[in-house]
Amino acid sequence: MTKRSLNEFQAVKESISNSLARLIGIVLEYEAISQAKMKIDFDKEYSSESGQSEILETQRKALEDGSFKLLILGEFSTGKSTFLNALIRENVLPVAVRPTTATINRITYHEEKSITLTFWGRINEHGEETEPGKVQEIEFGDLKKYTTALSEESDAISQKVKIVDIKYPVEYCKNSVEILDTPGLASTNDHHDRVTL
Repeated sequence: MTKRSLNEFQAVKESISNSLARLIGIVLEYEAISQAKMKIDFDKEYSSESGQSEILETQRKALEDGSFKLLILGEFSTGKSTFLNALIRENVLPVAVRPTTATINRITYHEEKSITLTFWGRINEHGEETEPGKVQEIEFGDLKKYTTALSEESDAISQKVKIVDIKYPVEYCKNSVEILDTPGLASTNDHHDRVTL
């Protein structure tokens, strides 16, 4: 992806945001007129206190705060993390000859380097997370202990990790680009396929 493509992405994002802002103004006028004439029943999905303009405003803010996500996907042990280390121009992600990555690793731009692990919280009988898991910062040298399948111990720990947030001064990730590194598909470890999908 070139710098021009990223600039075009940013321009489209701003254009959509401006259009949503104009639409919000129109909806606000409509709501004011409609509320004066009759009581409006909103869809049950939204609270009766929320107007359509508030819903649109929430969507506009989400768009402005949004990012371009680049998913690195492929079969296990095909060099996805090696490729990302080359892109970053530093050996940040653990690599080995055999399947290594066992978690989803999200790389975002930040001047200061840091790694934050988010663990799975309480899961109900439907497989839904009902309580958030703990969050823990780790040192770069410890990444292999929490995110790889290189030992039985690290593989067991990695299965408890929901996502790894790696903040790094990666030039490629400026302008709200997120890179998602995955374990890969067709692994001998079923957990890797589930995490990837």
